[in-house]
Amino acid sequence: MKAIVLLQVRSSSKRLPNKCFLLIKKIPSIVYLYKRVVSKKYFTSILTSNHKSDDFLSYTLKRYKLNFFRGSLENVKKRFLKYLEKKNFDTIVRITGDNLFIDSSLISMLLNNFKKSNKNYLYIDYKKNNLPYGISVEIFNKKLLKNSKSKSNFDNEHVTSIFNKKNAQFKLNRYFKKKKYHLRCTLDFIEDYLALKRILDTKNLNTKWNILCKEIKKITIYNNYFSFKVIKTRQIKRNELTKILLLKKSYWKYSLNSQKKFFYKNYKFNDKHILLYNKNKLIGYNCLKNIKINNIKCLLLDSFIVEKSYRGKGISSMLISKSMNEILNLDKKAFLLANKNSIKLYMGFGWKIIKSKFFKTKKKDLLTMKFNS
Repeated sequence: MKAIVLLQVRSSSKRLPNKCFLLIKKIPSIVYLYKRVVSKKYFTSILTSNHKSDDFLSYTLKRYKLNFFRGSLENVKKRFLKYLEKKNFDTIVRITGDNLFIDSSLISMLLNNFKKSNKNYLYIDYKKNNLPYGISVEIFNKKLLKNSKSKSNFDNEHVTSIFNKKNAQFKLNRYFKKKKYHLRCTLDFIEDYLALKRILDTKNLNTKWNILCKEIKKITIYNNYFSFKVIKTRQIKRNELTKILLLKKSYWKYSLNSQKKFFYKNYKFNDKHILLYNKNKLIGYNCLKNIKINNIKCLLLDSFIVEKSYRGKGISSMLISKSMNEILNLDKKAFLLANKNSIKLYMGFGWKIIKSKFFKTKKKDLLTMKFNS
């Protein structure tokens, strides 16, 4: 039995966009998960999309020297089959980037169970096995995937939905005496992230999944809905500009009228503005200004702001990763001016400190940083 673990991920999550860049132990969560599941007993690869929304994700995976493949965004089944087309694997382990407790010990145990079962598909039913929601692994034969016929777009997106799940559950030992299936260890909401981060940041990266599960406590999920909007200066509506100016005013103590004059004086029609909303509330903002250095078109990442009540919750990682994706899409050299408190954040996303005579500022503590794709 030659097995491969395929870790499915994309940046454009509808509930928590760019969550794969949220930091666990100072590295993106998708990198953290890859390091937990990789093993010499099987091959591991990340499957993401070839859509432009995943350009920075692909850059990040390459930067960390992880195995990855880019395929169809919506048709995930096609993405799997395209990757497996010329690969000599007969057993597929499917996991998603949401489930950060999964590790190589769990996968190895399940692969042994699968081999003994003589079945072509098995999955973990977390309720029947009294496991937290998020301990999710599927194992199936390559032939089953190849021969299955999707009936809808839903089947193409969810890959295994067409498989017969009757009597296809892994039968695991009872790991926990107390009820666990009502608890969560998946990354779907910002509350999940904060709860998981509290546990994982204090544990060794190789801490076994069942030990991590003992640390879980019940959390309340609030009705957050995060979304990005990317617009040019000439497209900004009056109410959007007001929200931007109010957010900037919370950081720089100038009047709205003064902020407005500064905005129209310093931003060109085609500068790009990245807005991060929670429902209708603007909670994060920055701008990509078009500049020229030695007559070469470049970008300046400017006015990086997160609303005070959202700081320290991973919002900065979501916002900077979205901005980085836009930079890669525009295919230009990019610069920024950073204070000492934010240098580590930017360096974690691929920026480097440089010496430059092009950016003059009255603030002596600002350093010039550059991003080269």
